Amino acid sequence: SFLACYHLGHCHETLGQRKAAIRYYEQALDANHKYIYPLYNLFWVVLLERSPCYTLDYLKAKGYLESGRLALAAARLFFEHGYPDLAHQCLEKSDEDGAKAGEYLFYLGKYCVLSGRLRQGLEHLKRIEKESCHYEQSRVFMTVALLLQGRFAEGRALALELWPKQEARCHALVLLGLTHQLVKGGPLICPQKVRELEVGEVARELLDQCSRYLPGGEIVYDNPWLVRLLSGLE
Repeated sequence: SFLACYHLGHCHETLGQRKAAIRYYEQALDANHKYIYPLYNLFWVVLLERSPCYTLDYLKAKGYLESGRLALAAARLFFEHGYPDLAHQCLEKSDEDGAKAGEYLFYLGKYCVLSGRLRQGLEHLKRIEKESCHYEQSRVFMTVALLLQGRFAEGRALALELWPKQEARCHALVLLGLTHQLVKGGPLICPQKVRELEVGEVARELLDQCSRYLPGGEIVYDNPWLVRLLSGLE
């Protein structure tokens, strides 16, 4: 069964027998694409054996990125390891199915933005419906994309749309502060709390995400607003 293959793969990995581990993890995924846990182990083993780009090509060749669930999991792994461009490539051709469409569009848009594809990311994020649980976060990264393009008036307007929503108010405050800082200069000034919600925590979380900005392909890294945005969040 797929579970037996997964556990056999883990045993071989623990013993340092990586080729055998890869073979069993592949069998587990081939037997049941809905059980995504072997992918995490497989990702690590292949990455240790080769390189990030090889790992992406390998996952594509095996057909694992054709499954929306596996593609999202692989994309998160690449992003967490500092490769937003490879994360974006994981989602380029995977299935965008019904209930998961909002989640798929959010991560595709987010990884586009953080790999320097700002306009492309905006287009994906715009498609997320208001009913989606990813709607507010999609507006946060849309605002980031606008600020990184120097479109400050549009960024401020989008941040103001978040203000009426209590759960998004801290994000709105941080984004409005960032916009003011980028336009006027000086430090980012925000209250420490908004109705018991920690503004600093939101700023740190956004800093962690934006500090992973790394353009891929032929996109030029030199964005004049990036350093100011990151220093403002710091």
